[in-house]
Amino acid sequence: MKRIFACLLTVALALLVIPNQAIAKKNDRNPNVNVRPIERKVMDAVAILYARNDSGSMQMMCTATAYEKTRGKYRFVTASHCVAEDHFLIKKSELAPATWFLSLDTPGNEKQEFYPAKVLRAGYQSSGNDFAVLEAMIDREIPVVPAAKTGPKTGEEIVNIAAPYGLGKQIFRGHVIKDRIDRNLEYHSPFFSINWTGGTLLQMPTGGGASGLAIVSRDRKEIVAILVGYYGNLTVALPIDRFNEFKKGLGKGKRKGDTEDLLLDLFGNARNSTERSQAPETMLDRILKRCKNGLRISAETNQAVE
Repeated sequence: MKRIFACLLTVALALLVIPNQAIAKKNDRNPNVNVRPIERKVMDAVAILYARNDSGSMQMMCTATAYEKTRGKYRFVTASHCVAEDHFLIKKSELAPATWFLSLDTPGNEKQEFYPAKVLRAGYQSSGNDFAVLEAMIDREIPVVPAAKTGPKTGEEIVNIAAPYGLGKQIFRGHVIKDRIDRNLEYHSPFFSINWTGGTLLQMPTGGGASGLAIVSRDRKEIVAILVGYYGNLTVALPIDRFNEFKKGLGKGKRKGDTEDLLLDLFGNARNSTERSQAPETMLDRILKRCKNGLRISAETNQAVE
């Protein structure tokens, strides 16, 4: 009887050990067991935006996310301040003189692939449309994260993927702390404007180069906002319903707030703007600085931190 009991005990222990060994082997094959499926999807849909100037040098600018595929090309959303400045005389955005590229920043690739990208539309930031849409042909299938029909809700859990400081794609998790900013939150200077009135406040860490990233709802698995900057220690995003209105203008010709083609001087500044033509920096230099530092408004002074 004792021998039978010992045999049964041995078999029971073996049945307990085998599943655990199988799980351990599975985890060895997939070390990122704490990465949720929606986070993997967003990571594969995210690209890093680069600009190449006339000298041929490439500069990392911002983050962009594929949100749809149209006629074999992917469309990416990012922030307008990553590619353009407001031109206050004509009340339109002015695209920086550069050639644009997207990199999927695939881990393990010694040589990153850069895909030429075209800016289809860049919003007029003074009106609160800090959005831009780029289009690129990608030589592989990548997922798209659709835009939600409605914006974020207070308390909603969110995630984003960004590559701040050029350290590769990273996962950031947080939640919405206020779905609508119901107070005036604007700043205007000769070269750029901030209009975050009606925006969204997030509790979520990020860093330089994260502008334009997609804020994704963990539950809805859709883009609910686009990150544009920081107010004090809080992260600011623009709700997706505003972007949905903005992207209705794609392919419908020039509309108020569209990117306007202007005559550019050697410094990349509009000829018909005296303040711009006297500036020591090029437009691309100014945009790059804002992308690296992030657009910030001081909570103490309500002034932009440049």
